[in-house]
Amino acid sequence: MIIVPWTRNTPAATNIMNSRDSMGTGVRYNLNENITGFIEVNVPMSDQIAAEANKDARLFFSLAMRH
Repeated sequence: MIIVPWTRNTPAATNIMNSRDSMGTGVRYNLNENITGFIEVNVPMSDQIAAEANKDARLFFSLAMRH
């Protein structure tokens, strides 16, 4: 998925197109009837991530338990 936001509230000549595309892979899992989760790895493709000033891969995960 590619999302392309536009910077607004600036003069028309200075509108900037920002791209926040990334590529990644992941897995969903069920450990048993009550425990589920996912793990994924994403890599920014265009710009550096402003909060961290790099293009390193990011790891995301979730673990949930139902009772």
